[in-house]
Order: sequence, then C-alpha cells, then structure tokens
Amino acid sequence: MKKTMKHISLGSAYWGWSVSENEAYEILDLFYGNGGRFIDTAFNYPISSITTDLNKSFVILSNWIKINKVNDLKINYKIGSISNSLIAKNNTSEKYLRDQLNYALDVSGSNIYSIMIHWDNSKSVNKINNTCVFLKKIQDTKIRVGLSGIKYPKMYAESMSSLNFSSIDFQVKSNFVHSNLNHYKLFDSNINRFWAYGISLGGLKIKDIYANNYSLNPKHRLVTQSIADKIKTDMNKYKFNSFYELSMATAEKNDSLYGYIIGPSNKFQMKDIIKFLDSKF
Repeated sequence: MKKTMKHISLGSAYWGWSVSENEAYEILDLFYGNGGRFIDTAFNYPISSITTDLNKSFVILSNWIKINKVNDLKINYKIGSISNSLIAKNNTSEKYLRDQLNYALDVSGSNIYSIMIHWDNSKSVNKINNTCVFLKKIQDTKIRVGLSGIKYPKMYAESMSSLNFSSIDFQVKSNFVHSNLNHYKLFDSNINRFWAYGISLGGLKIKDIYANNYSLNPKHRLVTQSIADKIKTDMNKYKFNSFYELSMATAEKNDSLYGYIIGPSNKFQMKDIIKFLDSKF
C-alpha cells in the first residue's frame, strides 16, 4: 500500500456481524503490517439492527489494540447515533457526545485521530450551533473533527465559519456511478479533507451488473447502459481483476478526495487489495 496516491482507511462497518472478531483481527494484522494506519469506525457499527451489536465494531478494534499494544493508529470515530438500525436516531447533546468521546479516549487513547458527527438530520439552528461549539472544543485539543451523513450541511457550514474552524474531515459517498461531493460544496475543498465511502456501490460485483457477456442486467437499477459500457472498457483496458479494483482506481484518480475507505470481508480480500495497490500505483 506504500505506492498508493491516496490515504486509505480500513472500514469496520461489518465487524461483529458478517465479519467475525477473528476475521477482523486477521484483516487488521495485514492492514497494519503493510503500513495502514487509518481506521474508520462508529458507535453504531455494525448497522445490523441487533441492539446487542451496538458499538461492537469499536470494541473489536479496541481489543485488537490492547492485544497488540498499538499506539499509532489514526482512528476516525463517528459519534452521535443512539441506534444501529438503518434509521438515523441521534442525540447531539454535549453530555451524550462528551460521554462517547471520553469513552473512546479511555479505551483507545492516542489512537483516536478524528471525531465525526454521524447521521445528523437536525435542522435546528440552536442544536447544530451547540454541536459545532462542542466540535470546536475538540479541535482545540488537536483532535481532528468532521461530519458524515449530515442532512443540512449549509447550517453546519454557517456555524463552523462563525466559529473559525480549521481543516474539517468529511465522509461522502463517491464511486464509479455517482458522487455526493457537491452536498458539501459550501466547504472549501482546498482546506478540508474528503473521504469516499461506498466506493464499490455496496459491494457490487461484475456479475451483478451484467446478465451475460457484458450485456446489462435489466434488474440492476444503479447502472445505466453507458456506465456499463464504460465499466467494460476500463476493465479491459486496465486489466482489472474485479469491479472492486476498478472502484479503488476510480477513487485514486479523484483529485477531490483526500482518501477512501475500503471494506474487505476477510484476509484474502485484504491480501488482494494490498497486491493490487502495490502493483498498480
């Protein structure tokens, strides 16, 4: 991964659900051993809708840190959610956010690199301003701050501008088919950092796109014929072995991105990612 042009963050959205703790450890061993340091996680991961799974991904990561006595990770921890269902339920009161922050620092210490507000649908000026005041306090302690899944970014932009924030991290869905970078267009892309998630359209594979022999699968609603043709052309031109490789290459070439999040499900996929990045970039 040392040849990659972008920063790569290891996603943990499925740890403790479809990815077991042992599998997560194997993925982490490979990622860390090959120079990877950025880790993306959240209080509401995995989003399995199983209440006992709440924060399980971060617990798995914390256990691995303790076992291996690691102190140089760059963990991005998303807070504010109160549920790991697909419905955005939040509590952005300072007490709730402070409790989550203190918990993360107690458990992972110097490995905490960035704190993000996650899935905030609020359009209350007062609530958003209070959240931004809290984030500014964190930023003043030299921990990075950011936003992910914010419904009304304009209100955050106005509040953050008045509070004189420095560089902010953003997570945006960006992939071969579409990008939500414009959702945060009010924030200066030259100062702030944009991370892409969903780079492979939720684990999309070539067999999902095409019915046979590169003819478009009529059941697939995300991909148009022109996009399918472009996928075919690029797959053949650059000799990619999978749609995931094409997805990473697309993120690597996006000048607006600071980095992107990968989500291998097992050590074999992690090995394939490492091999691809080392050979192509």
